[in-house]
This record gives sequence, C-alpha cells and structure tokens, in this order.
Amino acid sequence: MEKYKSASNTELTSRAKLFLSIYSAQGFHRTGTKVDLESGTWFQKQLQRNVNANSSNKVEIHTEEFRLNRVCEDYDDLSVIEIINATTNNNNKVVTSVNCEPYYGCGTYDKILNANIYSFDDYKDGKLKDNQIQRPAVAFLQDTHPSSKGGLINAGNPTMVGKIRKKFGEVFDGFIILLELTEIKKSNKIASINADPFDEPFGPLTLQVPPSSLSMFSNCIKSNIKMNLIPKITIDNNATSFNVVASIQGSDSSLRPIVVMTPRSGWNACCSERGPGMFVLNEIFRSICQTQLKRTVLFTASSGHELGHIGLDNYFERREKINENFATDCFMWLHLGANFGATTKDDNPITYQASDKELENILMKSFLLYGDRPSRPLTKVGERPVGEARNVYDRNGRFLSLVGFNPLFHHPDDVYPASVDIPLIVDICKSLTYVIYMLAALDEDEWSDDMDSFL
Repeated sequence: MEKYKSASNTELTSRAKLFLSIYSAQGFHRTGTKVDLESGTWFQKQLQRNVNANSSNKVEIHTEEFRLNRVCEDYDDLSVIEIINATTNNNNKVVTSVNCEPYYGCGTYDKILNANIYSFDDYKDGKLKDNQIQRPAVAFLQDTHPSSKGGLINAGNPTMVGKIRKKFGEVFDGFIILLELTEIKKSNKIASINADPFDEPFGPLTLQVPPSSLSMFSNCIKSNIKMNLIPKITIDNNATSFNVVASIQGSDSSLRPIVVMTPRSGWNACCSERGPGMFVLNEIFRSICQTQLKRTVLFTASSGHELGHIGLDNYFERREKINENFATDCFMWLHLGANFGATTKDDNPITYQASDKELENILMKSFLLYGDRPSRPLTKVGERPVGEARNVYDRNGRFLSLVGFNPLFHHPDDVYPASVDIPLIVDICKSLTYVIYMLAALDEDEWSDDMDSFL
C-alpha cells in the first residue's frame, strides 16, 4: 500500500479557485431548480474526471432522484407586503409595497388582507395582551445574526422559528420576519431561513422582508397602519432533484465502510456555505481513486439541504430498506458541513463536531500536520450536532463534522471570490483527505499514536 501523499498547496489552490468560481457562477442553488439540476450533473462529471481508467479500483458514480412539492416563486412578479393608508373606513389606498420572500415551511400560503401588525417582542414581553390584538393579526419579528454566534431567529437556527410559529400560530394569523446580518446593515437583500418542516409544513403564512425595511415596519406598528400580505407562488407537486452518489470499493469487504457526505444545495449562490464541502469531497474522492485501500469509501452530495435535509433522508431511506442498521454498520461518517471555508473578519478557529473522543483525537492530529490552525468543538463531543451530522447521530452512527461561521450566511452576496478563504480551505482539505485516507488504509488495530509515521 502506498503512503499518503498530499497534493501541493499550489495544485490545491488552483483547483479550489476554479471549482469555487464555477460553482458560484452557476446561480441560485435552491433544490429542484434548473440550476440545482444542472449543478448536480456538473458535480457528477467532476467526480468522473477523477477516475483513472487504468486503476484496479472498482468505482461507481450515479445519481438518485427524489420527488418534492416545490414552492415556486415568479421572479418577475414577487411576493409583496402592501402598506395601506386608510383615508376613510371605505377608502383604503395602497401607498407602498415591499418585496418579500415566503418562508417555505408554511401550512398555508393564502394571502392576508387588511391585517393589523404587532411587535412580537411586545407580545413576548407582556406589553401586548391577547385582548388588545385585533384579527387578522400579523406579528413582526426582528433579530440580528452575528457572524460568530446565532441570534434568536437567525438563518442557522430555523428550529427557533418553528417553535415560535407553532406556539403562537393561534394568536397571530401570520408572521413577518426581518433578519439582519451584522456585517451587512440595512441591506435590501434577504438572508433566507431554512425550512426544516418542509416535508410536514405547518402554521400560518410567514414572509421574510429585507433589513432596509425595518424603520418602515416600526413606524407601521406605532401608527397602527394595516397591510396586505400577498404571496405570489405556485406549488409544483411533480418537482424532482437528486443526490450524487459514489463508491470506491476497498480490498477487504469485511471492514465497515466510511461515508463522506456534503450538501450541494442551498439559498442563493451559497459559494462559501456549500462550495468548500463539495470541493473537499471531490478532492478526497480524487485521492482515494489513486490507490487501492482496504476499506470501501462511500460518497454522497445531497440536494434538499435547505428543506429539512430531504435529500439525505432519501439517501438513508433507500439503504435502510435493505439494511435498517446502515448508519451504524458504517465505520464512521465525515460530514462536510456549512461555512468552514468562509472568510470571516473575526479570524474564527476551525469548528468541528465529533461523536467520540477517538475520532476527535484523529482530527486534532491531522490539523496539527496541515496548517496547525486553532480549532474548537462547536458542540460538545457526543452531543446532538447541527447540520446533516444530526441525521447520523439520530441513528447512533459515529461522525466527524466541520461546520463554520459565515458573515454572509444564506445571503445573496455569498459569492466568489470575496466570501471564501482559499488558504483555509486548502489546509482543511489536506487534513480531512489525510484522515479518510488513513482510516480507509488501516484496520482499527493498526492505528498508531504517531500519525506522522503514516505519511
């Protein structure tokens, strides 16, 4: 068996720049869109280019389609919130309108007319009582999402949005959410919130508005001005997307396989959110293709991330029909999550998640070998993680996971080149490729405390 030989920084830098520039330029990677489908086909071709026709490895690359009921917007006729000036009881006049974006986990997308708007903070703090709320009533939620940690309803914490909508859905007929990123004050663009309940939608109509509209909505609340909430969408009940799936067969079928997974879909161009994970998966695949290792390595790049991980759910469902213990019958899972290659002003450490100390120690040693950058756990070892790693955790599987912070999280400005930190991506790529190569090359009882000896 050959010892591990990393690609040079120059090679990886060149490949990362090309890969990420293409991915970013493709456009809006939302699940089921034309861009999503074309991007998936492009990524499948990237994997295929890594396969050496003269290699003895058995390599398989294919796609696995799944269906979804896609919420479709007309980008020439956007959803709006109309502000009404009530000159008389019988003469309501629309004086302005605000373009908005629907939250994609709603139980209804019916419009709401002549709605009274109230501050959710006032209701939460007890300043606004139930008997003061006149129906139809809409709650306005405003919050800030710092790059270093999440706010109450930030783009990375859709669970809190779900709890608010579920708990107060009987009090209010709708919700308006304004999410502001600290690095982009008063932006006229929307950082979208993930729709975790997409497969089981619930609750009233919820619309997101841009931060630039904050003062206008604040004035509407103070002045008791009414508004119309008008979502302009259709539902495509026959939409499809697909996961890109691959495997490289090891020489010893008695050893449990490794799985490397990353989401490939998301809001907007999502260059620094999704791009680094796809690039690193491609590089790991390239490295494993070049030599025969003992352990089989499986790969999946799943769509459906922003809609409650529906693509990864499909990946599990297909395999659990054959083996209900698929997650635990895999030796370990590497989750290449969001943002770990994003540019940040705070020079944040690499943040990771691990199911156990043994895997954490292997990851820490790999970081020392390549870049020696500071790192820290995002969640405590063994705790339920964030991102797709939680799908593995919920099935009692072992995992390593990289998830970072991003000042442009889910924002339209997350584009190449400004949003990505190429040297950071190269260091992480070398570390993680080494981890998977080593684990695929060795039996469990062959691991050495001195990982340098494997180089």
